[in-house]
Amino acid sequence: MVLAAYASLYHWTQAPEGTARNLSVGWWQVSRVLAVLGRGPEALGAAERCLAFAQGDTAFHVAYGHEALARARRVSGDTDGARRDAEKARALLPAIEDEAERGLLQADLAQLP
Repeated sequence: MVLAAYASLYHWTQAPEGTARNLSVGWWQVSRVLAVLGRGPEALGAAERCLAFAQGDTAFHVAYGHEALARARRVSGDTDGARRDAEKARALLPAIEDEAERGLLQADLAQLP
């Protein structure tokens, strides 16, 4: 899983049509896999990159940057930081116009312990 996530990210670093959005999503995938595996510090670094690439993009992508940070902080034992980032993501829900995208984010946020 880790190699597949990094391979996808690598693709977007090499693809001429790669965008900051692609890199944000790629770093989100890496962060999610690392968080699932309990590798908190690594997940946090990937989540920080995810949010950095998402800045200036849609509310959906910025919110997912905060979701990634919340998940990584939770795995790292930073419950206060996780709660703050989850709230930042939730605050962006009304700005996400697409119902399917809003639903995806709500479902992922609901999975946070």
